[in-house]
Amino acid sequence: MLYLDHQYRRAELPRAKWRPSQWSHGFQPAKALYLDWDVDEKNFLNSRLKRDDGTTVNTFAWHPPTGELVFGPVWADHSALTQHYGTQPFDEYVRGFVSGERQIEIYGWNPLARWSMPNDDFGVLCFEGQWAFKTILGRMLPGWDIHLESC
Repeated sequence: MLYLDHQYRRAELPRAKWRPSQWSHGFQPAKALYLDWDVDEKNFLNSRLKRDDGTTVNTFAWHPPTGELVFGPVWADHSALTQHYGTQPFDEYVRGFVSGERQIEIYGWNPLARWSMPNDDFGVLCFEGQWAFKTILGRMLPGWDIHLESC
């Protein structure tokens, strides 16, 4: 069950941007991606590197408050992608990858790692971030299996 705008019992979130009702309901490819990629804005997995070597998207990360999306090939590291293409701190992105034929994995997520937060509050926020990204991906990729890593 999704707990929208959960009233975090023991910890007040440091910034209002971590309230799910304030998050983007879609994605916007980061502007820097357009330098290296022919970006498909409707289905970012169809984007191709401009150097035309057949490289496809496998790794990606989404920033819930802004909707900013960064992506890269299978060998790309999420941290490097967010530093190279993104505009937000690495730990604020929900990260995922294509794990097989029509399958996606979304990692556990903690944008507030630098703040102390009770485990039950962290678990709810983690799930809300993953679920929001799964919902967006599900609209873009009907019929795909999208798995959430436990929080």
